[in-house]
Amino acid sequence: MAIPISLGSLSPREARIIGLAFAVKTVVAAAMLLFFFLQPDSAPIDNLWNRWYTGVENLSAWYLPFANWDGQHYLLLADRGYAVYRTTGSQAFYPLYPMLIGALSVVLPPWIAALSLNYLFTAGFCVFVYRIALHLQCPKPHLAVLLLLTFPSAFFTSAIYSESLFLLLQLGFLYHLLVSRSYAVLLYAFLMPLTRGTGIFIAGGLLLYIAVGYAQALYRAQREKWRRKAQGQSKRGRSHLRRRLPPAPPPPPPEPFDWRYPAYCFAAFFAGGVAYLLFMWAFTGDALSGLAGQSRFVAENSILNLLNPYIFLDHLLTDPNGVFTVKNSVYDRSYMVLFVTGILVFIYRREWSLLCFYFPVVYTHTFMNVSLTSYSRYMLVAAPLLVLAGLKSRPSPRPPYAGYALCAACFALQLYMAGRYSLNLWAG
Repeated sequence: MAIPISLGSLSPREARIIGLAFAVKTVVAAAMLLFFFLQPDSAPIDNLWNRWYTGVENLSAWYLPFANWDGQHYLLLADRGYAVYRTTGSQAFYPLYPMLIGALSVVLPPWIAALSLNYLFTAGFCVFVYRIALHLQCPKPHLAVLLLLTFPSAFFTSAIYSESLFLLLQLGFLYHLLVSRSYAVLLYAFLMPLTRGTGIFIAGGLLLYIAVGYAQALYRAQREKWRRKAQGQSKRGRSHLRRRLPPAPPPPPPEPFDWRYPAYCFAAFFAGGVAYLLFMWAFTGDALSGLAGQSRFVAENSILNLLNPYIFLDHLLTDPNGVFTVKNSVYDRSYMVLFVTGILVFIYRREWSLLCFYFPVVYTHTFMNVSLTSYSRYMLVAAPLLVLAGLKSRPSPRPPYAGYALCAACFALQLYMAGRYSLNLWAG
């Protein structure tokens, strides 16, 4: 089946995929509004500091169910720019998403602009997931899309968060790198560091992809030498039994790994990182103000934590608050265990290319965030890779009822967590 190169050439099945994405997101958005407006008047609403975007405590605004926690910062940046960062800590958030909201806000209210963009971004990354699933010969490629849409933390793509934009850039990058080999991949690589810090980890995965590809090419070349040598020895040992037939043409030598194409991609990542630093310097006066702003949030993210995993283990095993607090929730820990053990799926499926990008994201988010929070949101960008590896090249003669049952269970959990988020309660 031919796979189109750009989103401009959609097949009928891909058009239905977009319809499915819109339908699921509409159900989630309706559930968030329902939870929010049907809450009892006496229900406590925490973290009112996250709800002063309009300048007043307006607890009945329609945008509130979609703009809790970090969503307020994106609306502030879209409306007022980085001039507000000195009092809000908003400089910790990357500029591409709020700048796109600000551009569309010329014709739409900021929160409607943000949600409209999220619908478009979701449609885009669902198409890319479908195309990569076709490339991997998944027996039910639409199931990969459905599993991603119903993933428990996928409701963040229905909120005013940058997850939908980053998933679009990440999956578009992987599609063009692994499938179409188009130089459009450079644009996706350039924009990722301007969207989320996870772009740094994807760039690290690209380095791992180059190293693994080069090692595999060397191994294939060496294996071909061994095969030819063994074949020559076998022919000499049985020369008296051979008929006089014309020799068979030798098989073509294995193609060497072309490292130049991914090297260009890494250069695009580097250029995107430089563009981010220049942007922050131009609008805040300090190129590193965004990185410094991370210390103001409960996640306590720090790249230095990657060099000392003992910090993570100390928080995991000896935290006196126990496992049922917000800071150390069983929900977040379950995500961490799921995605760390998910590496075994890639090994079993022998899907090394996707593992190169999955491993850095999971490892860094696991050990960099010592507060043991927000794993459900952080790991959302690794979810499509795990889903694709799990469905790769395993045809089944029966309909995948187990897969649809898993989608239903995950979607029920997603609606529950989306309801918590709409009420400004902790939802990962």
